[in-house]
Amino acid sequence: SSLRNSIELLENGQVEYIDFIQITSFSWDKLYIFTPYTNYKTIDATLGFYWLPARSSLIQSRDFVYLLVFVKNRRVVQYIEYYTNEGNFDLAYKETGYLPNNSRFKLKDDKFLVWLPKP
Repeated sequence: SSLRNSIELLENGQVEYIDFIQITSFSWDKLYIFTPYTNYKTIDATLGFYWLPARSSLIQSRDFVYLLVFVKNRRVVQYIEYYTNEGNFDLAYKETGYLPNNSRFKLKDDKFLVWLPKP
């Protein structure tokens, strides 16, 4: 819900960007964002290990959900199935993931959430 609230603030112009390190209440080393229809082999290859819960997410066959996966010490510590109607991460897939100190996103064209590298 804090992600949803942060995206609403962003869409309403109340904040310039969202920063995942500020809106998460747990420790993580990397954030991976997978878009709809990502196959399980791609998820496993990107994470660097086999991750069974990806199969229960059904992301491979869904067009309305993103999978945000937080990893610490090569283990998934939290994941979110985020619906496409609540925010658009279509341009956010990055094979290397996002580090906590560089996990900011802004709106592009008032539609897409895109990575905002720190200067």
